[in-house]
Formats: sequence, structure tokens, C-alpha cells
Amino acid sequence: MNKKSTSAMNRVNDQRAKEVSKNKAILESIIKTVLSCARQEIALRGHRDTGILKEDSKENEGNFRAALRFRIDAGDEIKKKKYLKVHPGNAS
Repeated sequence: MNKKSTSAMNRVNDQRAKEVSKNKAILESIIKTVLSCARQEIALRGHRDTGILKEDSKENEGNFRAALRFRIDAGDEIKKKKYLKVHPGNAS
């Protein structure tokens, strides 16, 4: 391999490592929410539990979504930046 292609591969690997790290942080935040609900014996699923998680929903979307929203309101910037904007509607 020449130097140019090795450099490009390193950049791709660096970008992938950053993405993996960011996704781990998001997953860690979601798992903490699930564990917190489990410790308190709070059911996770609500009646309307699909679609995009809105930052300021007026309706009751269920305990899990309320807990995620609470984490965002409490300052969980990882969730606010990533989860609200780009997750698929069925990812919660």
C-alpha cells in the first residue's frame, strides 16, 4: 500500500472510532434510564410508545419516554443532541 491510501484508511478508522465512542455513550445513557426504572419497579411501556421523541410533548407517552425526557431536561447533552434528532421512530 502506498502512503496516500494508508492515510485515507486511518482517517476512516478514526471517524469510525469516534462514532463507536459516541454510540456507546448514547447506549450507556439509555441503559441507565432502563436500570433506574427497573430499580423503582416502574413499567417501561406506555400506551403510545412509538414515533419520534418530542422534547416538549403535552401528552402522556409512557414512563420510559418520560424518563428519557427527564434526563434531557436534567442536562444529558448526549441524548439531546443525538437521540431527539436522528433516531428512527421505532427506536424507543
